[in-house]
Amino acid sequence: MRQSPHAILPIMQASWRAREQRRLLIAAVLLGVGLGGFVDGIVLHQVLQWHHLVSTPVPPDSLPNLEHNTFWDGMFHVGTWAVTVAGQDLARELLVRNGAATDRAAEQAKFAYGIVQTTGGGIGPNRSVTSWRNAARQSAAAGWP
Repeated sequence: MRQSPHAILPIMQASWRAREQRRLLIAAVLLGVGLGGFVDGIVLHQVLQWHHLVSTPVPPDSLPNLEHNTFWDGMFHVGTWAVTVAGQDLARELLVRNGAATDRAAEQAKFAYGIVQTTGGGIGPNRSVTSWRNAARQSAAAGWP
């Protein structure tokens, strides 16, 4: 027995909504990670100079080592830029197609931003308890619960 086209339409709409929600989640995570990476790279690496991307294996205690660290900080910025552009492009596509943003996307971007700030852009053995606390405070100030 064949189903009528009217019975199939709700199934197709539910599938389309689920796909759009997944794409919105991906866009929000990309934007949150990319922007969080920019804050980490610009504020912590360049302005405050608290750490560099590869400062644990190669301490910036000489000019060649500092140049090495600065090069990899630049590569980190290239990566965060690419992730941010990908998230922005996907979000723009979804907004143009669907007409409006949702509060859920903003919450997901804040969560991803908080993860980046809490882990300092990556999880590693050189994180001290104080830096974890400071990162958690920064994430809370940015709106991450």
